[in-house]
Amino acid sequence: MKMWRQGDVLIVTTCEVEKGTDASENGRLILAHGEATGHAHEVVTDAPAKLIESVNGNRYLCLSGPATVTHQEHGAVKLPAGDYRVIRQQEWTDANEPVQVRD
Repeated sequence: MKMWRQGDVLIVTTCEVEKGTDASENGRLILAHGEATGHAHEVVTDAPAKLIESVNGNRYLCLSGPATVTHQEHGAVKLPAGDYRVIRQQEWTDANEPVQVRD
């Protein structure tokens, strides 16, 4: 398994892509939008590519040729052809911690 990270986006090779719907935005392959700046993690490629969102909310990137993931605040990430799962890192705070009640 190979992994690439660009900011809060983790891209992992996968052997299985769940069925789902086209998650492209007006033909653009946006993996994630920035929380504060509005910048985007965008895939740029000349080869056919798909961004899929499954019913479970998992996102997959399917590339038939090489691609580059760009972002205004991060260095470019080059990806070879293949199938990938795209995972968005979530910030965790103490407020997110479940409270355990003991009797």
